[in-house]
Amino acid sequence: LENAVLFKLQSEAASKIAEHAKEAELCRKNLEQFIDMICHEIRNPLNGIYGNVDIIKSSLQTCDRLFPPLPSSPSSSSSTSSLGDLARQQRKKRKQEEFQRQINILKEASTTILECAYHQKVIADDVLNLSKLEANRIELESILFQPKKIILSIIKMFEVTIINKRITMVLDIPLDNNSNSNSSPRQP
Repeated sequence: LENAVLFKLQSEAASKIAEHAKEAELCRKNLEQFIDMICHEIRNPLNGIYGNVDIIKSSLQTCDRLFPPLPSSPSSSSSTSSLGDLARQQRKKRKQEEFQRQINILKEASTTILECAYHQKVIADDVLNLSKLEANRIELESILFQPKKIILSIIKMFEVTIINKRITMVLDIPLDNNSNSNSSPRQP
């Protein structure tokens, strides 16, 4: 009788353990599906960012073609040029130089936007890879990259914050250091 009671208790415990294991597995699958959905929702707007940055860059290249920078040294003025003509030429040159400076700022900003979007995609991809890691389906590869280039890219992403918060950044990497390292692929 005692063995029968013990057997019944063991069976009930095993049944409850199996039931809890099924519930835990269902919760894990639901969590994975939720994370996958969220990551895809994060990644979708990035395609719009990539497309719009391409449009901006293309427009800036058109501006460069339509309004090329002026020669760095003004042509010598003839003795017949009036003082007013010279002043107008100087104003025009200053405006064109400022225009080129603004174009260059926009080019840098669009590159930074692209890099930020890329890093956001990497974060979403990393979260998606967690489920692959759990299922032992992830494959690692090793590629060469330049740490200095990555560090400069990261600093550029935070440049506005650095300036606004008056943070002094010191990059202590030799300027001629273009050595490569091995890592998994993450470069844009």
